[in-house]
Amino acid sequence: MRFMLPLLAAGLLLAPPAEARMHAPYRAHRIVPATAPLDGFTQPAAAYSMRRLRSTYSGPAIRLRRTLDTVEADIAFLGFTGFTGAPIDTAAAAAHCTTPCTVAVWYDQSGNAKHMSQTTVALQPAYQANCQGTLPCARSTSATQQLINNAVVWASPLTMNAVGRQAVRPTPGSFQSCYFVGAASNQMFQYADGDQLYLTDGTLNIIAPAAGLAWHAATGILTGSAASLLQVDANAPATGIVLTPGTPGNVYTYNALAETCDYAEIVVWSAYALSPAERTALHANQKSFWGF
Repeated sequence: MRFMLPLLAAGLLLAPPAEARMHAPYRAHRIVPATAPLDGFTQPAAAYSMRRLRSTYSGPAIRLRRTLDTVEADIAFLGFTGFTGAPIDTAAAAAHCTTPCTVAVWYDQSGNAKHMSQTTVALQPAYQANCQGTLPCARSTSATQQLINNAVVWASPLTMNAVGRQAVRPTPGSFQSCYFVGAASNQMFQYADGDQLYLTDGTLNIIAPAAGLAWHAATGILTGSAASLLQVDANAPATGIVLTPGTPGNVYTYNALAETCDYAEIVVWSAYALSPAERTALHANQKSFWGF
């Protein structure tokens, strides 16, 4: 089991577009606007979202499985709506999901084809059409519901980013947790009934304030050699402990002990730590699109 117990544990806003750091040499590493949320960033090892994150990505967003007759359909993205990215075609999803749907595949937009999937139907999270306003998400409501990918190759430092929420307040004192993103023994999750988010390497934890039931954009960086950090929204990052990336393996979402967990976006970078400016830009962009 990949989780730790107590010690671990629509429209756009009117704010101006966030900016991201360009890494091409001729850009001289200055901060400049990008045309899609991740266009100006170092290529991630894996990227999943209910919106299109990279303008070069031309594949679908998700594959939905209709529960009534098991028919599956790939759902594409609509056109870009400015810097905040292209939403999925919710009309096409609604047309397919005349009865409830589950998410069978969440496609990787990084270019590395590390798609997350679940072949066991009972473990597929639900497709939630109006999860955050009119925006969709993947929702797990049963213990062990998860999506998982092929092994992702990474090296220290490891950066994990997610947009999600603990959708229902769990039983006080329980071990119920929403694992918004996990990579081997490295996990970023909201634990039990506390208003906190955890970043762990399987042994040690960094803990940051994160109101339960609310949507959050969070980034965790496991350095392996210097102080690691966990930043939630626009808050100052929690830091001070060295967390070590584990053995490269699958990236996954996970529901521990019948929690209710919503997932909208997950990005993982290998051998790269997002800078403070990049974290600020990414979180602002995520909050602008998802409207929280």
